[in-house]
Amino acid sequence: MLELRKFYQILSNMHLNLSKCYTSPELALPDLGDEPSNPVISVDQIASFLANNPAELQTFTKCLHEHIGQDASFPAKNTIITYLSTLLNLKLSGSEKISLKSKLIEGIEHCSNGYYNRVESVYQSFVRPTKLTQFLEKYRHTLIEQIARNFSDDVHDHKAFFLYGANHYGLIRSQCDDPHAVDLNEEEISSVDNAFERKYTPLKVLNELMLAIKDELHHAYGYFGFCTKTYEAGTSNAILTFFQTLLVNNDIDIQDVFILDDEYWIKEINWPWVTLQVIQQLAEQLWFSFSVEEMAFFTELYSDTPSKNFNDVIYEPYIFHLLEAPALIAFLAKKDILAIIHIALQKIDATKTIVQLFDQLNSLDSLLADDKPSLEDKKLGLIASWQQQNTHMIDLCHAMSDITSADFHPSWYVYKQLTRPLGEFLELLTKDTLTNLLWRSLSKYDKTTHTLSPEAQKLNLSIASYLTSPPCIQHLFYFLATVNEDDDINLFMLAIRDEKFLAILLKKLNPWQRYSLMSMQDEQKYSVLVRAIFEAPQSLEILLADLPVIAIDALLSQMITPNHTCLDVALQKRPHFLNLLLKNLETNEKIKLFSMSNDQGFTPLSQLIYRQNTAALKIVFELLTIEERFILLRKIDMPNKHLFLLLLQNTPGIFERFFDDFSSEQQLALLTQTHKTPGDAFMYIVNNKPELLTMVLKSKVMQDNALALRLLTQKTLIGSLAIWPDIYNLSPYFNLLEQLNLDLLKNLLFYQTAQQKSVFMQLIKLSCEIDRSSIRALLERLDLQTRCSLILQKDSGKDDALRTAITYNSNVFPILFDSFSRSQQYSILAKKNILGQNVLAHAAIYNDECVNDIFKNLDQNQILTLIQNVDNRGNNVLILAARNKRALLPELFNRLTMAQKFALLQQQNKQGNSALIMAARYKLLDYCASAFHNIVPLLLLNLDKYQRFALLQQQDNQGRHAVKIAAEFHPECLMALLALLDPPQKMMLLSQKDSKGLTPLMSHCIKQQNNTSYMVHVLANLTPAQRYTLLQHQDPEGSNIALYAIKYNAASMLISLLAVYSSGQIKTLLSLKNNAGESALMLLQNPTIEITEANRRKLLGYFTLGKRPYESDDTVPKRPKNTSARFFQPASARSPANSSLSPPDACNSY
Repeated sequence: MLELRKFYQILSNMHLNLSKCYTSPELALPDLGDEPSNPVISVDQIASFLANNPAELQTFTKCLHEHIGQDASFPAKNTIITYLSTLLNLKLSGSEKISLKSKLIEGIEHCSNGYYNRVESVYQSFVRPTKLTQFLEKYRHTLIEQIARNFSDDVHDHKAFFLYGANHYGLIRSQCDDPHAVDLNEEEISSVDNAFERKYTPLKVLNELMLAIKDELHHAYGYFGFCTKTYEAGTSNAILTFFQTLLVNNDIDIQDVFILDDEYWIKEINWPWVTLQVIQQLAEQLWFSFSVEEMAFFTELYSDTPSKNFNDVIYEPYIFHLLEAPALIAFLAKKDILAIIHIALQKIDATKTIVQLFDQLNSLDSLLADDKPSLEDKKLGLIASWQQQNTHMIDLCHAMSDITSADFHPSWYVYKQLTRPLGEFLELLTKDTLTNLLWRSLSKYDKTTHTLSPEAQKLNLSIASYLTSPPCIQHLFYFLATVNEDDDINLFMLAIRDEKFLAILLKKLNPWQRYSLMSMQDEQKYSVLVRAIFEAPQSLEILLADLPVIAIDALLSQMITPNHTCLDVALQKRPHFLNLLLKNLETNEKIKLFSMSNDQGFTPLSQLIYRQNTAALKIVFELLTIEERFILLRKIDMPNKHLFLLLLQNTPGIFERFFDDFSSEQQLALLTQTHKTPGDAFMYIVNNKPELLTMVLKSKVMQDNALALRLLTQKTLIGSLAIWPDIYNLSPYFNLLEQLNLDLLKNLLFYQTAQQKSVFMQLIKLSCEIDRSSIRALLERLDLQTRCSLILQKDSGKDDALRTAITYNSNVFPILFDSFSRSQQYSILAKKNILGQNVLAHAAIYNDECVNDIFKNLDQNQILTLIQNVDNRGNNVLILAARNKRALLPELFNRLTMAQKFALLQQQNKQGNSALIMAARYKLLDYCASAFHNIVPLLLLNLDKYQRFALLQQQDNQGRHAVKIAAEFHPECLMALLALLDPPQKMMLLSQKDSKGLTPLMSHCIKQQNNTSYMVHVLANLTPAQRYTLLQHQDPEGSNIALYAIKYNAASMLISLLAVYSSGQIKTLLSLKNNAGESALMLLQNPTIEITEANRRKLLGYFTLGKRPYESDDTVPKRPKNTSARFFQPASARSPANSSLSPPDACNSY
């Protein structure tokens, strides 16, 4: 092939001026448009721009602080900040911002030097060139970048190439040295120098320069080619300014740069004029040296002459070489381009450069779409003509291999006309020529039918014979590894298209050479094996024959993308070839292959399952042994589900097809396996696949009662009955029970769970949403003896199914209870649990709805015995009901005589609590206020006053009676209790102190504080003397009620009670000190005591002004005469309008 350096000797004196052609331009800045709103951007702002979620934000912030943070030691961090601030201030579209983010994220976690190199590269990519020096530097940068990528993908290695370019070829020098960049070796330096010798030549530079200018106008200035109407003023002015800057000439106007029509509409850029100006500018700035003849040639080429005579002597030296620079003639009229090509073809004998001519013609494809067939005919004619003239066969072969658009048979026809044997002819070819010829031949492949033309196959067989001949055999491996630089494909990747050709070659390669060739990947990461799967499946068997197992394993596990291996591709695209791929692999190697996870955690099998590719799954399962299937189906996938469960959820048909192949133990293991997810395969079948449940219940595992019980009593299945009562649906579970045989059903129902409850008790506990017919149907399958034993079976708390039904599902209780005869029922009801409570006591605590069912077959004595039951804490049924289920009390009282009722009410438990004390102590949430208050008279109903007083006098172990407890915990009950007593009895109970020495009034102040209105009305029904006596009571520490009221924020109650006393009595009460020297007066003067300012002024008024509390405060209405008599009248005797404090509604009823 003619070397370009010789070609340029033909072009007279046109050459590069080496003293200027590699001059580095000044560093330009990206165009920010208007003044940026935020010229310097912080690290946090940069991280926020880059991150899409909180996790990324944390990661990027950490990395950026290491690179450019305040404490970062990287010397060029300020430069990076400047670059990043500039880039983030650019006005970009949404897609441009996404692209920028992805580029700035790349390598952010690596070293600072590497990140600087990447950011600098991104920054320079946004610089818009406006001068010829900048365009030329960008072309040189692109040349070196292409070479660097051929050697390495490492950013530090690229920096070394760019540094060499800055030192020798005028690249813009980086502002930061990279200590990780190693000097280039001789091979790398030679590659750079050779590339510039071949590609940085006058015509190639001119060609690339015009392409770059057009591309820049298209992307940045709104240029789009010929305009049917006219370019807008803004676009045309921007383009004009661009050319004024580029050509360093402000005198250029619209008529120079653009082609205008008769109406002065701007139609297109005047590219001939622009190209000539660029050439002249390069000549004026001494970048290139042109002879007078060469400048005359360009001037004539781009002139306005309507019909050029390309046969003119002025064109003759250059016409052939113009074809190498299509950008210099692309804008000429189509007829001029065709004329240039035709003349070049006619001059072929003189130039003797047919190969180069065909190369150049192929580069003009886009310009000659309409006339290309006629040009191909001309080329074929030239080939035949040259053959007749005994032209050198090397040039002939080059020419034939370059005919890409014509069918292959014309070229083959020419070969048949050769006088020499083909083998002798091939010996004359260079390696590049032979490679090119074979490449063209293998490219004639129909990917639909997976066939080559017969002519191509014949040619390939001849080439294969030549390549495997003794002179060539030692170079065969390297020849097949030859890579096409355009698409990164080697010859071996194309050789798979011809299985006969491939078979001949593989016989001459050892297994590891074959593996090396097959493991090579193209730019898409496709290996030879993957390409065969996609486009040449007929060659798979040939490729894999005699290949070592370890090599097959490595090839199948080779990653194509982060989420797909070669095996994944085979499974999805060619599953019917799996037998070829797997037949030589051992079990452990198959398991390893199918267990490989991608970046998302999915295995090859799980990907097929998620895609519901049942055809491929069936093929895979048929190829694997039962043991291999079993091992793989127990593997865990990324979503924390084992593959067997995924199989059930997505491809149940595969389950039906292969499940019976497993042994009973394997079936059990698969059905019961669980991992993090709440449940297993059997639970999933029970709940979601009733159609598969019947199949499972007929499988091998269910034929063995021991294994079946293990399946049915697995921890997840039984445990689920207790763990998820709100979400667990029992209907499928009852459906399962209906299909079990009787012996297995019995064993299951009696089975004790981890909570020491039988499965039957668990069902009772959780069967609230199931109608009673399901439980009844279940019990009817059992004989009477088994049924009774099941109901009476106890859990760890010694509770049976009856008590469980009372606690959780009273609807089931009658069904269970009716299973026993009348003679058995009483003895069952009387049995005590571990707490000493019989069934009635259990109902008094948990559910009173079962009482009628309990009492329906009992006589009076049996009922009395059950009610009198005392548990381990001394509680009888009345005490338990008063504490938990008060609605039960009327039903119990109806079954008792007055004497029995009084006797039971007198009973106290071990804490001293009676039923009355329990009622006064606890307020149940399921009772409204009136029902709660009315429980007190209900307890004391029909008892005489002595009996009532006796019950009210009873004290618990802390010395508290019912009145004291009501005052302390529920004062709304207080009036109901005291209404049953006469005044002396009231005073006795209100004056009585508990074991701590506190009266009910004192405890009331401590516990109730702001809820003292009930106590005020209780005391209002006492005489002033009785009240004064109560107010004077002191606790063991000497504190009276006045001090308690101030200390515990009950001052309003104290003010109401003191209203009827003289100043002396008030002063005595407020001044009385306790053992610690505290008095109410002292607390009033302490600003830290919580009391309203108004109440503080009222109580201090007596001491400061000598007045009663109500006489000194204008905010309180003046007390009318006889206030004392009126205020302390009984509530029923006072009108609501005159009452200063109305009692609550609950108290008015008494």
